Amino acid sequence: MIHDALIFAALGPLVGDRCWPVMIPQEPGKPPVWPAIRYTPVGGTITPDACGGGTAFTDDQRVQVDCIVEGDYKACGALCELARAAMEALTVPTVADGPPIYEYDAETKTFRAIQDFTIYGSSPVV
Repeated sequence: MIHDALIFAALGPLVGDRCWPVMIPQEPGKPPVWPAIRYTPVGGTITPDACGGGTAFTDDQRVQVDCIVEGDYKACGALCELARAAMEALTVPTVADGPPIYEYDAETKTFRAIQDFTIYGSSPVV
């Protein structure tokens, strides 16, 4: 994903740099350390830029951000709000695509907030 460095720079500090694309690494026999954030490109189509420089960096892209917190729904919601603010403050215009969805994983005893964003690489920063 072309905006990896921007996303990591925005979200990593919220969780002690436990922020990864696509999957959360796990040492064999040990659970992951929470809280953590995972971001994943979503959707099958990347919209080519209409007014940018014609490069992949100016394509509009969708990304899903998962905020995972152990055992505390309110803390998960708070982390999700911080992540949304960080994403919307990127130097590339970025907006949330609706409200987050929340899930609970009984096996890991974690709450997960799932939030989709569109990164408008073709739009100038104002």
